[in-house]
Amino acid sequence: MQGSLWSRPPSDSERFIYVGDGNKVTVEAIGTFRLLLKTGFHLDLFETFVVPSFRRNLVSISSLDKFGFSCSFENNKFSLYQNSNVFGSGSLIDNLYLLDVVSSNKENSHIDSRGTKHKINENSATLFHKRLGHISK
Repeated sequence: MQGSLWSRPPSDSERFIYVGDGNKVTVEAIGTFRLLLKTGFHLDLFETFVVPSFRRNLVSISSLDKFGFSCSFENNKFSLYQNSNVFGSGSLIDNLYLLDVVSSNKENSHIDSRGTKHKINENSATLFHKRLGHISK
């Protein structure tokens, strides 16, 4: 999986999730994925559920909050902050806020197992292109 720092198969209790309309969807894997943001920072998404049937990649704002991030929304745009510094940004498109990320074909050469966020070279990370949903608990 591109952008995957690691992944594992779901346990029996994690194999399925229920979506807003009550339907049950299959979880293919659970892992940590890295996004390279246009600001030059990378964002590691922990305990990410890979759900191939999702048409969009979803990131949980409440999970970001749990890891010390905050967001502000204004004029169809948003900013993602960590320690009062701009970490990332995005825009409202088709009723969803899209995070500005950078695409890269190079393999990820910088892995921080503690999950801290560092400014890194734009070409040193690979983004995921699998469909995944970050489900908050």
